[in-house]
Amino acid sequence: MPVPHCQSHCIQVQVQRCIWYLQPSDSIVSIATRFKTNWLQIWSLNPHVRDPSAIQQVGENGISRTANVGHLYRPQWQETLYGIASAFKIPADRILDMNSDLNFTLTARLGYFEMTEPLPPMDICILPDSCNL
Repeated sequence: MPVPHCQSHCIQVQVQRCIWYLQPSDSIVSIATRFKTNWLQIWSLNPHVRDPSAIQQVGENGISRTANVGHLYRPQWQETLYGIASAFKIPADRILDMNSDLNFTLTARLGYFEMTEPLPPMDICILPDSCNL
């Protein structure tokens, strides 16, 4: 019996940070649930949406295909994930959830996760908990 031939390929995909590409079944509540926040925060990030029950509403340029789900933030020199999480009063793992390409080794310390090295100078997506600031 012949041995099957396999090949492996890597594909690099670039996506915009803090942007959610809307699915037909999405609502402002389902998006908020996915990003562990409330619908008011998602609505406030999308000022073009006049009616929160219709996030996929038709605008001047057609149907909106995206929704903002956070703010871009560029870490300062020597800033760590733990430092950013503390400053914005959000769990570090929430930042990692929104920035899945941040592949760093984390160490558990007193119930918090702390970066073992400073973050690189690149934009990351954060969604502060506006109720706790």
